[in-house]
Amino acid sequence: MQREMPYRVLVPQELKDPHEKLPVLYLLHGLFGCCDNWLELTNIVDYTAGRGYVIVMPEGGDGWYTDSGSVERDKYESYFTNELIPEIEGRFPVSTERAKRGIAGLSMGGYGAFKFALKQPNRFFFAGSMSGAFEAPHRTEAAPGFDWEILGPSVIRAFGEQGSARRKSGDVLRSINETDGDLPYFYLGCGVEDGFLPVNRLVSRLLKQKGIRHEFHEGPGGHGWSYWDAQLAHMLEVFEEKLSLDIAPEEA
Repeated sequence: MQREMPYRVLVPQELKDPHEKLPVLYLLHGLFGCCDNWLELTNIVDYTAGRGYVIVMPEGGDGWYTDSGSVERDKYESYFTNELIPEIEGRFPVSTERAKRGIAGLSMGGYGAFKFALKQPNRFFFAGSMSGAFEAPHRTEAAPGFDWEILGPSVIRAFGEQGSARRKSGDVLRSINETDGDLPYFYLGCGVEDGFLPVNRLVSRLLKQKGIRHEFHEGPGGHGWSYWDAQLAHMLEVFEEKLSLDIAPEEA
């Protein structure tokens, strides 16, 4: 990235064992957002108080968590995979086991979370999305979809022109159809007033057709923080539930 990249981390105040390696959830922000959004615009501190896991909130700029096809230093995918995760595991008491590592996000971050989970299924046991912008790599000037004047510049900068290799490698819909094996558990939530509702329904159908474990929630709400805050609380409950289920055999 050739620059300093900020991130925020929530760690339990009291550790029962100073040598214990805790579960970790990486939480990705949306387009036009930043790593501070979760702390400033949601009640995440209250939701995670007394919980035994770490929350990592990286900075993703407007880069769609992708190595840009036009901006040489915007290598957000490589940064997250090759630098951020190792740095977090070296500086904080987090587990390096797949069964204790999750990833989630909203809008652009929901897309990024699913993309990373599908491309690196051996790294995450859980992937969550709120209002996921899963169709971003399909958006072009010829097929702009809604709000292209807002989304278009960042999409072109991240994925390049139609048919580019980055569009293909970042295509969540394609990845679902082509991916097999032991996949994470997927959580999707989207408001019925959200323009991304159709693609979220499509992703849920594709996951169901492939027999991939997931749950999909749609209900009142649009593309905004009141919806995301409520969804965050519910998604964290599901993350904790699946975390307990996945680590129970080890503890036994």
